[in-house]
Amino acid sequence: MGWWDVLFGRSRLKKPQKDALFSLSTAEVSFEAHLGWIPAGRAGICLKPTSGADYARTEQDVIRLLESAAADFGSKVTVTRDKYNFLWLIIQDQDFEDLISLSHLVAQTLDEEGYGGQLLAVVFRFTDHRPEQEDKAYYLIYSYKRGLFYPFVPSGTEARDNSLEMRVFGVMEKELPMEADTSRWYPLWNCPV
Repeated sequence: MGWWDVLFGRSRLKKPQKDALFSLSTAEVSFEAHLGWIPAGRAGICLKPTSGADYARTEQDVIRLLESAAADFGSKVTVTRDKYNFLWLIIQDQDFEDLISLSHLVAQTLDEEGYGGQLLAVVFRFTDHRPEQEDKAYYLIYSYKRGLFYPFVPSGTEARDNSLEMRVFGVMEKELPMEADTSRWYPLWNCPV
């Protein structure tokens, strides 16, 4: 932060760290082998909208680009806003690589347009391969600001399974850039993914 920022109370947004997303494609096997998790065919990119006509135009351009690319991949896209007015771009595709590629496309495009700072996270949903656990949802969240992954395992209304989250961290830290500071493992309650 420079003296100009101190005077006017502004700071620059950190550029998003998007390239670590691709490390997820090689970790898919470990999720199933060590945790029993399989991709649920859903991912969601969370954006913090900003005001202004230029951002609104860019947001619409990104949505159109994502829908066009998703059609080429055979994916389905849904756009929604949550109760905090964050924009969610939900991608459905059974091919995990497609989810990763389309998420990266959104991040790359927003960054190129100067709105990379609006990227908050991408959330990948997993399920358990065991029939008795198949209704449970497990999430791997990638923080664009930190360039790190962390697990989120809801276990009821506003409750989470911390021991399973720590197990996921222990297993996956060898394969993925994982967030070691658990105070930054922000829960995404009622996540639309």
